[in-house]
Amino acid sequence: MIGIIGAMEVEVELLVDELEEPTVIDRRGLRFFAGTLRHTEVVVVVGGIGTVNAAACTAVLLDAFEPTAVLCTGVAGGLSPALVGDVVIGSATISLGHGQLTVEGLTPTPTEPPLQERQNPLLFSAGPNLLAAGRAVADTHEFSSLECVPDDRTPKFLTGVIATEDAYSINGARNRRMLETYGCVAFEMEGAAIAQICHQAGVPFLAVRAISNPADEAGAAEGVYGRCKAETARSAQVVVLNLLEALPDHGTS
Repeated sequence: MIGIIGAMEVEVELLVDELEEPTVIDRRGLRFFAGTLRHTEVVVVVGGIGTVNAAACTAVLLDAFEPTAVLCTGVAGGLSPALVGDVVIGSATISLGHGQLTVEGLTPTPTEPPLQERQNPLLFSAGPNLLAAGRAVADTHEFSSLECVPDDRTPKFLTGVIATEDAYSINGARNRRMLETYGCVAFEMEGAAIAQICHQAGVPFLAVRAISNPADEAGAAEGVYGRCKAETARSAQVVVLNLLEALPDHGTS
């Protein structure tokens, strides 16, 4: 079984609609939708926005359903070369909410796990088979036209680091430093929290994020996120559907 987490309903509604023989299970204030997608057993859940919601949802998901792998899907702010409409396959995630804060800003440091025998890395790498499936989809996927993508530009795939923090990050200069230092091309609010819980439990994880807006001041001022959220979220879900088909044995991680 594959667990699939989105922070908002708009980020998983296509997946829920596509479920075959769905079963609804309420657990710990969360609503899980279990069924089959593309011949793969899955459980889909709206986990809520932010790292606390994401971590709590992941813990309940792992405990209740024991998935062999977890996917996170949704939207994110992007830094060039990641533009609106593009889909980022997360080679790794990093938390920008844990570290040393100085007058120069925050320097991320590894989070601490409950059991010290296994340390957490600074960057949580994607599960190798999940990442390989994501790259296979990128090689063959044809994007549908998106109304919110300017100048009729065809969206593209990127593989890179996805950064997570609870603040809506629009500081372009600071975000570009994160790109230069850690390779962060997308910024969101859940991925690294989910990745940390999965890492500590030994469960492979992958984030798939469609770029809904530029992660800078101009993108926020122009209201790009509001215009593009639904359309780009759906695009990411289409990629997830294709990724499920590309997984070895339809779900083996």
